[in-house]
Amino acid sequence: MSNIIEETYEIVPKKTYTKDEERRIFVAACEWSDRFRVYPMRLISKLEINSSFYEVTPTDRKDFDDPLPLGPVMWSFERQYDKEWIEDNLDVMAELGFRVYYQEDIGYIFGITNVYCEIHGNYWVPLFKAMGFDKSIISEEEDERRIKEATYRWVNGFNEIPTSVMNKLLEYENIATNGGVGNTISEVTPIVVGSEVYDYMNDCRGTVSEIDGDSCKVTPEDGGEDVESSLDEVYLEFEYDTMPMWGTMWRFDDILDQEWIEDNLDVMAECGFRIYHQDDLGYVFGIDGAGYDFYESHWIPLYKARGLKMHNYIK
Repeated sequence: MSNIIEETYEIVPKKTYTKDEERRIFVAACEWSDRFRVYPMRLISKLEINSSFYEVTPTDRKDFDDPLPLGPVMWSFERQYDKEWIEDNLDVMAELGFRVYYQEDIGYIFGITNVYCEIHGNYWVPLFKAMGFDKSIISEEEDERRIKEATYRWVNGFNEIPTSVMNKLLEYENIATNGGVGNTISEVTPIVVGSEVYDYMNDCRGTVSEIDGDSCKVTPEDGGEDVESSLDEVYLEFEYDTMPMWGTMWRFDDILDQEWIEDNLDVMAECGFRIYHQDDLGYVFGIDGAGYDFYESHWIPLYKARGLKMHNYIK
């Protein structure tokens, strides 16, 4: 029986936790398991093993002499999400040391294979982790560390293009960055809340504070009250007109990222990027700034906005 218990930790991602995180995971797992439905074994033993009540533990795990699990009780999940999870994860339940049965009126019922152990630490906590619930327990500081590491790995996979090369493309093609018929390269950065613009309707420079359809509000740089304008009358303003300030630009290498950017130019702009499209390169983006932490200001916000979860697999 001890071998079964040792195996329970093999399928749970090997993560490192602080003592405080382990304590909070243990408490959360106990509170979660307290909501399980409990069935006394004396009741279960009266059910006849037949077509309406049968064991569904994977075949290679059915090395037991008794038709029912050890222990005085069995359990079933209360929450619908948990019920749906177990249906596709019978092998995980078996690896964690559970024997699983199906009863047509109750659904999936499970019991344990070792009663000579502390049940919470040996069963409920590993199950809690295997179902991914531990992710919500990790401290905010640790989670941010993993997100930064995942972001670093993700960004390192991008294709880098010197901004000077993009400038030479502009010079060679003699193309303005505001686009036009036949242009092979153009800036496609959209106006979003927070964009610095020149408002021709009100003859002022400022920051877009609100967008509603084709209309917007601009906060003048002199600190005056917001003025109403039209998106057709405001134009983006940058310190460098044609290309971003930073000496390197990037393009996504992964096809999924390339497809994502096409429908999320506004998200890219909100994360502080200037975006361009070139016929051969596709979408290329850069940062109009220098002298501060790009990860905190641009890359990590982009990673989060992209909805990536690679940090869940980093120790």
